[in-house]
Amino acid sequence: ALLAYASAGGGSSAALGLVVASLGWWLTSGDRPIAVPKWLIACALILVVTKGAWSLGNRPSASIAPFLTFLASIMVVKCWERRGIRDMAQIFAIATFVLIGAALGSNAFATGLLIAAAFPFLVHGSLLLQLEVARARVEQLTGPLTTATAPPRGRPARLTTILIAIGVALATIVFV
Repeated sequence: ALLAYASAGGGSSAALGLVVASLGWWLTSGDRPIAVPKWLIACALILVVTKGAWSLGNRPSASIAPFLTFLASIMVVKCWERRGIRDMAQIFAIATFVLIGAALGSNAFATGLLIAAAFPFLVHGSLLLQLEVARARVEQLTGPLTTATAPPRGRPARLTTILIAIGVALATIVFV
């Protein structure tokens, strides 16, 4: 989503945001994640909101660029937080809105290609997120699941493929 935003006119700040988001994701994931203090995340969010309000107030005409910059900045900050299921859902929602904004902000071929490339990842990630929510709920009610009771891995991939095919067919019908 950040690449599509950069392609749609986000420029070098979007590319820098992608690097910072990737670094944050890497540092706060894995076997020994680094804990970023909540007060630091809160300060970063306050700065992002303030910058977004300031840039929106200084625009003489209506534009989607300040809102896109705001969403991309929020996504970068979210990548530095410890992530639970709710945080992952928020990142997916923000990524979806950034992709929609990139589509509205630019009709360049590269932007369209990046949006088309991101679509399967969003669909598959959303399906896996739903499975993770269901697994967490079942574990909350019954206790930890064993590998014998875990759902098979092939079903989400097949469902993702079917949903992507339906999405491509609908997009072809609508736009052609």
